Amino acid sequence: MSMWKRLLVAVAVVAMAIPAFSAVESVKVGGDIDIYGIKRVNIYVNDSYDWLQTHARVYVQAALTDNVEAMVRLINERVWLGPWGYPYDYPLDILLDLAYIKVSDLLTPGLALTVGRQEIQFGEGLVVGSAYLPYNYYPFGGTWIQAQDLGKQKAFDAIRVDYSFNQVPVDLTAFLAKVDENFDINDENLYGLNLGFNAGEALRIEGYYVRLQDMSDVEQNVTTAGVRVTGNVAGFALKGEYAKQFGEWGADIDNKGWALLLGAQYNFPQSEMAAYVKGQFNYYSGTDDTDKNGWLSYFPSNVASRIGPVTSVVLGYDESNLQVINVGGGISPVEKVSVSLDWFNVNFVDEDVPGVSEKAIGNEISAALAYKYTEDLTFGLQYGILLLSDGGEDYLGWDDDPWQLIASMKVVF
Repeated sequence: MSMWKRLLVAVAVVAMAIPAFSAVESVKVGGDIDIYGIKRVNIYVNDSYDWLQTHARVYVQAALTDNVEAMVRLINERVWLGPWGYPYDYPLDILLDLAYIKVSDLLTPGLALTVGRQEIQFGEGLVVGSAYLPYNYYPFGGTWIQAQDLGKQKAFDAIRVDYSFNQVPVDLTAFLAKVDENFDINDENLYGLNLGFNAGEALRIEGYYVRLQDMSDVEQNVTTAGVRVTGNVAGFALKGEYAKQFGEWGADIDNKGWALLLGAQYNFPQSEMAAYVKGQFNYYSGTDDTDKNGWLSYFPSNVASRIGPVTSVVLGYDESNLQVINVGGGISPVEKVSVSLDWFNVNFVDEDVPGVSEKAIGNEISAALAYKYTEDLTFGLQYGILLLSDGGEDYLGWDDDPWQLIASMKVVF
């Protein structure tokens, strides 16, 4: 049975099963398909690769009685034909991407409970945003994609509670996620708490607490506490985030890592071309010769937007021991067309990197073009190159600059 037949049969079964057992107010069926043509040179090794890659998702969302909602989303991610061809059919496997039940206004107005496979993100995803880290433990079972940084699987198996207070502009999110199940005391759980406060329409303050816990040993944990502030002042969208890590993770060494993000974006007022400029500074602590004070990055998302699309792949999505300055901008010169340009200056924080002679990794230039053909269909083209400094050449082991060219086609239905 072909991939699309499997996909349609699965969606039809889910869509027919929900009304059979519940009082359905409405049912939505939709999804998206992303197709990429990718060429990467000197990124994985000192060589050139090119391939085609597809990401397809279909969902069924049912609104039931008494503020109950059910969501199921299926996904297939694959390289066209795959490295071994169709006799091995796992590139055609359809996986469960989302599957949760949500109850709103549970017991009291403003209280929501979500149980099951769901996406969870705090802020822009510095600490929590994806259960799977590309090039580390992105799920290989039933999926095979070379450009894992473009992968869409992010969901956690979790229990989540959201509450918006009625009398004050405060909201709270708390969750428990399973990240490693061994059916014994060796499980690993992820706990999170985010408290947000809206100071008028121009300022939002959030404080969060996230703990990755080895259930066999209370001392073995990565605990992160942080604060995030966003606001709008005189046309500038400002943001700042600071996070500090605690606990012990391996060899009874204290976690002392920290991260700092500062950014601003200015959207030109009354601009028919939607012009903007932006700047961002990112700092992730490194490990020196005497202490384990490097930033531990376990469940982030949107890493490429912080350290660069090419740099993130070259460094294996590891944000530890980095200082990154990003300056960029964008414009829509004509209707339906948008272009953007970004510069990333990337450096190691500490020189204690094996075989690396200096802190400077290089400068990445990334440009993107998007054409919105219809409301549903968008074509894209992205080019990026990392101009290596001596530190980057030492780290990679070659002095040829890594670059990529990605053509894309996306439809939403």
